[in-house]
Amino acid sequence: MPDDGKRDWWEANTFAAQMESGLCDLTDHSQPGDWRLPTRAEWETTVEHAVFHGCTLGAGKDPSVTNNPGTDCLSVGPTAVSNVESWFYWSSSSNGVSPAFAWEVNLQSGGLDAVSGEKTFDYYVWLVRGGQ
Repeated sequence: MPDDGKRDWWEANTFAAQMESGLCDLTDHSQPGDWRLPTRAEWETTVEHAVFHGCTLGAGKDPSVTNNPGTDCLSVGPTAVSNVESWFYWSSSSNGVSPAFAWEVNLQSGGLDAVSGEKTFDYYVWLVRGGQ
């Protein structure tokens, strides 16, 4: 596991599948298999809502995404988090045309891309819980 939190696509999926209560300060009683990477569609929705709500996405600014219901910026209220990196995060969605690539989101620009997301690259992991 890389020290900086970045993983290739396969490692990111494995990390998500193994996440459970007791790891990474979780106390939610989750079990392995409860967590996963967000899909391409989930990232698209999150970025669209972040833009709508004026959440910061851009060079020279701290990145932000929306809270779980998509009603406000994540940095507002009890769901605030720290250490969000203004960089690339994996999605669970492979590129249908080129299986060596997966969709990723760039929180520096707010863009989604499957061309630069070669699965061997090391990007950050954002976990979600629940159905797809």
